Amino acid sequence: MQTNDTLGLSTQRCSAQEDDELKKAAFTAKPKQILSAGEPLALRRDCHVAARPTLSSGKRTKAKGLSPFTSTLPIRSSSTSSNAPAARTSPQSASRRPASTSLPQPNTRIRALTQPSYPVQMDNLDRGLVFVPVDLSTAKIFVFVDGSFANNQDLTSQLRFVIILANEVMTSGCKFTLTGNVIHFSSTKSKRITRSVLASEAYGMVAGVDTAYALASTLMITERLHLPPTPTIVCTDSYSLYEYLVELGTTKDKCLMIDIMALRQSYERRELHEVRWIHGDDNLADGFTKTAPNRALERFVDDNRALVRMEGWVSR
Repeated sequence: MQTNDTLGLSTQRCSAQEDDELKKAAFTAKPKQILSAGEPLALRRDCHVAARPTLSSGKRTKAKGLSPFTSTLPIRSSSTSSNAPAARTSPQSASRRPASTSLPQPNTRIRALTQPSYPVQMDNLDRGLVFVPVDLSTAKIFVFVDGSFANNQDLTSQLRFVIILANEVMTSGCKFTLTGNVIHFSSTKSKRITRSVLASEAYGMVAGVDTAYALASTLMITERLHLPPTPTIVCTDSYSLYEYLVELGTTKDKCLMIDIMALRQSYERRELHEVRWIHGDDNLADGFTKTAPNRALERFVDDNRALVRMEGWVSR
């Protein structure tokens, strides 16, 4: 059996005992590295973890492989080789990659869409996510979801979400501040037929909530530490979707109705602790597909803090 690199926590005694057992079983394993302030860990070629007052991860090898488009290479070869590492190493480039893959033959206009993000990545090889300590006793999972209707070149919709584990502080009656870490993000083309803006928003929420369920189930291990369960809160800037879930709206689209009823059932069972309608300029998922997005995600990546304004919510 061959596995990728694994990050674990153990004492020196436990680590030494593990090495002895591996030798007895005649298993070969990679030499262990210990994370310290002067020795960062390379988990993968595109992920480096450094120990400072906070944990940080950066991209190096993948970003070094980026190169501007050249006229000497075929269009398909050039766009594919440059876009693949870009989308994996930077959320900003995820908003541009669908444009380059939504047409059978990318053209010069597609090159213009995907080109601008490369110099920024090549000039900031060590920039990555920073992970700050989070109080698990009051931590919450926040899922910011968004969807765009038929915005790709092949008229497909784009679904995106970002999941954050953070501590929340209510600064006023309709504002709250988050301090935490990005633990997952996604921006993908919808393979389902979307007939309306509401459908794209709903499908994006379904994708985000499904992933949040898996993360919430993983965090159930905190019960062994006698900590309360981690609630899941979904934030959307779509009033129509918020109205369907909270105010029991109806739709004639049967396929869409199934997804909305499933989300509503999770909300009623408190598997979704809360659904919030937030201001569009504060939606962190806005920056994954738009060419001119808000800067909420950029500010959160830089400071691990976000101020979010609520337009509607329900006290339960």
